[in-house]
Parts: sequence; C-alpha cells; structure tokens
Amino acid sequence: MCQVAKQLAAVMNKDQPIPSSSPLTHAMGSIMEDISNATYPRFTNYCKTQCPENLFLFIYSVARSNLELELVRRGGNLVSATDKVPKRSCIGALLDVLSMHCRIVVKLPLLPRWSKLTQIYSDKDKKSVASEKKEVPLLYHDVVAMLLQFVLSLPQPLHKDQFLCIVKSVFSLLYIQALAIISCKFPEGERIAWQENGRRWRAESEVFTLEGLMSYVITVLSPSWLYLDADMLPGIAICQAVWSPLSVESAIQLQCLPYLRVAALLQHYMFKENLPPCPSEDMEFEVLVNYLGLCRQDMVGDSSHTRQTAYSLRCLQFAHSDPKSVIKVWCEELNKFVNKQQQTGKNFLMYNPTYYLPRLLGLPPNYDEIFQYYRKKQCHVCCQVPKEPAVCLVCGTLVCLKTDCCRQQNLLESMQHAINCGAGTALYLGINSSTVIIIRNQRACAWGSLYLDSHGEEDRDLRRGKPLYLSKERFRMLEQLWRDRKSVV
Repeated sequence: MCQVAKQLAAVMNKDQPIPSSSPLTHAMGSIMEDISNATYPRFTNYCKTQCPENLFLFIYSVARSNLELELVRRGGNLVSATDKVPKRSCIGALLDVLSMHCRIVVKLPLLPRWSKLTQIYSDKDKKSVASEKKEVPLLYHDVVAMLLQFVLSLPQPLHKDQFLCIVKSVFSLLYIQALAIISCKFPEGERIAWQENGRRWRAESEVFTLEGLMSYVITVLSPSWLYLDADMLPGIAICQAVWSPLSVESAIQLQCLPYLRVAALLQHYMFKENLPPCPSEDMEFEVLVNYLGLCRQDMVGDSSHTRQTAYSLRCLQFAHSDPKSVIKVWCEELNKFVNKQQQTGKNFLMYNPTYYLPRLLGLPPNYDEIFQYYRKKQCHVCCQVPKEPAVCLVCGTLVCLKTDCCRQQNLLESMQHAINCGAGTALYLGINSSTVIIIRNQRACAWGSLYLDSHGEEDRDLRRGKPLYLSKERFRMLEQLWRDRKSVV
C-alpha cells in the first residue's frame, strides 16, 4: 500500500496532458456544456466567484448528487441492491466526462492534501506542503467529498489498486474521525475509564485493539479544549449510558456506512463489478468492506467475539509504517484549531447531519379526516374555496385542480405548482374524489386511490359514502414510483 501511495503522489505531482481533439472529446465537451447550462446558474447563487476551488466543487458535486440519487433509487442502502435498480445507467460515462473536465479546466493541486493524509513524502515535497496555505484540519473534512476529489482528479482509467489505496487511506481518516466524535459523547468518567483500560496498547505493539486505539485518540486530544467542560457545553448531546465495546463498534459502523456505500457504487461503475448480495441491513457493513477489499487478510481467523466487537478494526490500513504517528499528526492539527475556538471547534467535529429518503406527505389513516380538514379550506391564490380542491402529496399545498380562477401565463394552478414544486411533475390527492392525479408537464392521469373501504375497494368520487382507510401498500408503491421518477403519464 505504501508503494501505491507513492505512485499516486507522483501522478498528482505531474501536469496532466490535455486530451487530443477527437469526436469523443467533442461529445464529452457537449455533455459537460449541457450539464453546466442546466445546473451551474443555480450553483452560482452559492458560489459567486469562479475560482478553481469553486469550479472543482461544482464538478464533484454533480458526481456526488448522481451517486446519492442512485442510493435513493436503491432504497437508501445497498441491501438487495440487484432487485431495486434498473439495468442501464449512465453514471460510469458521467464520471469519465467529469474527470476529463476536472483535469483540463480546474487543475487543482491535491498533492498537499494527499501527503497530509498519508504522511508519505520526500523532504522536498514536505517543504512544498508546508508552504501551502493553511487548510481545514483533516478530521473536519467530508470524507465522501475527499474521495471523489481524489478519484476525479486522477487520469482515467484509474488502476484498481490505486483506487483501493485511496479508499483505504480515506477510510482510515474516517475511522479516527468516528473515534473522536464518539469520545466527545462520553461523560467524563466514561472517557477516563476508556483511556485507562486502553493503555495496554504499548508503543512497540503493532496490533490494533479498539480499547487501545480509543485510549490513544483520547490521550492525544486531551491537551486541547475539546473535552474541557464537555458536559456543560450547549448543543452537545452527552450520552450518560455506559459505552461497551459492542456499542462503540456499532456507532463506528453507523458513521462509516455512508462513505462505504458511495465507495462501493464508485467501484461498481468504474470497474464494471457487480455489487454483492446483502441479505440484511445488519450485514451491510461487513459485505461492503469485503467488496472494497478493506478487510485485512491477517485477521480472517478471528474469533466470533472479536468479529462482533471490533470487526471494523480489520479494515483499518495505513500507508505509513507508523500509524500512531499519522494519528497523532491528525489529532494535533485538530487541537490547534480547537484551542482557538472551543465551542466552534467541537461543533464542527460533532456536526453530522442525518439525511432521510425523499418521502411523500404523511397521510392520516381515515379519509374522513382529510375531507373534513380541506373541504372548506381556501386556496391561497384566489382566496376562495376551490370547486375541485386537490392537495399536493409532496408539500401539502392546496390548489384549484381544473378551474381557471388561478390561471397564470396560460397555465392552470396545478400545472404551475408542478413546475415550482417538482420540476414539472406533481402528485395530487383530489379531495372530492379520493383519487390521486399525476401531472407531468402538459399531461395528466388518474392513478387510483390510496384509500380503500373495508373490502379493499375504491370509492371514486365518494359516491357510496363508505368509510375509507389508508392502504399502506398502495402508498409505498406510489412513493417508490415518485422516487424513481416513474409514472404512467
């Protein structure tokens, strides 16, 4: 792994040649132009200047958005992935287009960041890295963004061993990042107990243990203000329960899963390798680390106890011969920042937003509740009670479905709202009919009803007056169609 890391550093240090003009490069340029015309104007609302860093941010954000959208299509994870995804996908070709333009247009040097990550460089490289402008501490970095930046900046096609070296190096950073975050959630007594119990990991030992590694991270971070009055800092959730090695291992795996999913999708599309079957969510971490080649072969014969309490340790690999020195550099870099801004520094480290799958509006179990709530509610455009009221199942807005009272620019209110809310696609629940209406651009159709009577039958237009109840199966089906952008329209 050390040798591959040096090869990657040498590649990053070279000027990438500009591809010769050909029909393929013209086609790739046309694709990138279409992507920029569609998305770059909105991106400029957040980044006003066109510096190399912002252009790089735009390019890799396109790749990340498509990979995470693929995860949404697969249900948010890679469990039973082969059953949830269409056979054809253009993500592999998109990555090639983005990589080519990343090397031609941006040319952002990533050697200093790679050297800080691996701590492998010559004295000459070390001086050049030290002269670079100060960057954000590595333990604050978004590891998914870092992975995509390295992959897209290298010439394609990328060798498999080089890709795996990047994945392993970034995973090591993520692992230490997870330990630092978990240690901040410890009460003071729990943190001291972990620090003392892990001192058996001696300086001359090359074997990692969960207790020893956690103890070392806590020891290196303790001189800073990261743990100072931790229980008194506002906005930091301190868990007062006892943290066992098994609970710490579960927290580490949960922290690492989003990165592993994106890395697995990258390997799947870049090297045309089928994703492995995963029988359950509990096995997802183990399946993905084996698929990515993260699991060290020298620990395959561990006992079942070790497998349960420290399975993630089998995936921890460093390019440097002295992992403890690498961890110490990362932590001391964090200490310097935290000592300047205690509250801000800790909040940055603990910031870990939870992203949920897109979902439709939550509906009550009985249809009568919806009917009674909306039947006299006024439209926010015409300020009148609609003759044919409909509720957007995405945002909950009440619209006049077919009437001309709210027509703007020759568009009905339902169509205009579909453009504003869903880029031309909208799902409406007709209040007076209990029917779902799907609108896509200038077309519309009746999908069916989400509410059925006690016999499992629809009551369109509410003619029979039977009590109607939410069908969870139909609701899940409609929600999945909406996520996949598939409809009968």
